[in-house]
Amino acid sequence: MKTTYLFLLLSVAVFGQETQKVTVKETREVYYVLKENRNVMHGPYQKLDWRNKPFIAGNYDHNKKVGEWSFYVNGGLEQTYDFSKNQVVYYKPVMEKDTAGKILVGIDTVLAKFSRPALYIGGSATFMGYIQRQINYPKEASRMGVQGKVIVSFWIDENGKTSDHRVVQGVGSGCDEEALRVVKGIPDAWLPAEIEGKKVKSEMQMPIKFQLAY
Repeated sequence: MKTTYLFLLLSVAVFGQETQKVTVKETREVYYVLKENRNVMHGPYQKLDWRNKPFIAGNYDHNKKVGEWSFYVNGGLEQTYDFSKNQVVYYKPVMEKDTAGKILVGIDTVLAKFSRPALYIGGSATFMGYIQRQINYPKEASRMGVQGKVIVSFWIDENGKTSDHRVVQGVGSGCDEEALRVVKGIPDAWLPAEIEGKKVKSEMQMPIKFQLAY
């Protein structure tokens, strides 16, 4: 009984701290921070997209994501990930083709149907947000009016690590190199593809669109 009592006191001390609500209009974020330290996020977090539809929602415990977080695309739920249990609760493939792809078996590349495709923790909105923040329109491409879609291919192994990045479709004028640079820099937060519960090494193809604003 004494041990249980001490545990309950600890829980109140940790989770019962006073917080202050923060609203950031520019990024459409609402979250809470400790009153004694505004650099520590603690409590509910919500971010809306540019149309004010749900984008990201979850909870922080002293700057650490805990429990189930929901990630949305165009207002629709794409993924729910439990950061406390380190597991996917729900996911929705962005496209039908995401349910099948190339895997590596020994030294052979074969087509296969996934029980679960490779997923990025936080969904496509998370890694696309990273790309949007990092990408720079090449000066040569901008000067020459070059636009188009660059596709970067890479492999995600059984541990969620990426390798062998290469451009399989390009537009030139520096866009190919820029797309490759940015995709290589995406933080490794991948969950490997699975076939009947077994993790497999699979290929991912990521399109990067370059479009000038006139």
